[in-house]
Amino acid sequence: MSLPHPCALGGLLLALLPSCSRRLEASLDPLVGQWTTADPLYGGRSFEITGANTLLIGVGEGEVQRCPILTVEADALGSDRTLYTLVYRDVHGLRDTFEVEYSSTRGTLRMPNRPGIHWSRQDAP
Repeated sequence: MSLPHPCALGGLLLALLPSCSRRLEASLDPLVGQWTTADPLYGGRSFEITGANTLLIGVGEGEVQRCPILTVEADALGSDRTLYTLVYRDVHGLRDTFEVEYSSTRGTLRMPNRPGIHWSRQDAP
């Protein structure tokens, strides 16, 4: 009797294991608005997500980069937290990714690479 290839078994196991997150139907609605932080690391910087699928990145000294959002994915991380992955086209025309974790309880955002820094919405959507 021939045994299946180990990679085939590993793939089957991964497909059967429950995921730690749950994929949601993605909507930008909870993220629409201008977001800032009091953290000095990001002094003078902000970002804004518009209802017109645009990411506006405030890079300092009044300069804003306008980037069209191509796709949005949302993964539930718990009852009140969602990880949003936005794929956008940067000012040079290249595809890039922007990830933020939204807390519906706190109404704040965090970047996965800087979890201690919270971003607050400055205007209502």
